[in-house]
Amino acid sequence: MIANMFAEDHPIIITYNGNLISSYSKSTEDKEANTQKVKQIMDKNLEIAKKTFKETSMHLLYHL
Repeated sequence: MIANMFAEDHPIIITYNGNLISSYSKSTEDKEANTQKVKQIMDKNLEIAKKTFKETSMHLLYHL
């Protein structure tokens, strides 16, 4: 929904993706599938952060 309001690579998506990561990490159902989803979301956040903050920004460190 948020991606539709802004864009899939808008920096605001990082916050919502972080919430998804927390939810998937805490879930006890299908741990293997959740681990894969978390990795995909983290990779997406890193991609957005690199594009937004550039390689030399301290804001990028959190996502590494």
